[in-house]
Amino acid sequence: MIVWVDAKGQLTHPPLTHIEIIAQVVRTAAAVTAGLGLLLIAVGWVVSFLLDRNRLEGWEADWSVTEPRWTRSTPPD
Repeated sequence: MIVWVDAKGQLTHPPLTHIEIIAQVVRTAAAVTAGLGLLLIAVGWVVSFLLDRNRLEGWEADWSVTEPRWTRSTPPD
């Protein structure tokens, strides 16, 4: 029976096999890619929200100037 110990002499798990290392690398790469994708989606949403808010504020300012002239009605004859 093979027993694995660490530097302190404590019992430990056997070293990872080549397949286990590859599996961990693939899982880590997938997790990092998914996390980066979610981060980019979140950043895109925040930028879109801020740009929309700024655009709507500009439209509101323009409408506050235009609206009085646009809605001015003539008195009935």
